[in-house]
Amino acid sequence: MSSAVAMKVNLDVQLTLMASSLYRLMALKIGNGYENAKSRHIFRDFIDATANIKIHQKRYSGQIPKTGPQPAAPCCRFG
Repeated sequence: MSSAVAMKVNLDVQLTLMASSLYRLMALKIGNGYENAKSRHIFRDFIDATANIKIHQKRYSGQIPKTGPQPAAPCCRFG
């Protein structure tokens, strides 16, 4: 039983480190002051949000409803 607990802790730590690295990469692509933002700030501004996405064959478009100041949203380009 103790080995299963240690494995779970190691997996949790590994997933946390991977997520943190992905947030850092995303912040570098976004720019606009997000390069120095903390992971939870990036999550709150971009990941924990709703959007309307439309997919037409090979094209897609998205619209983020304005719920507050989003200074980086117009400059973001993904894909």
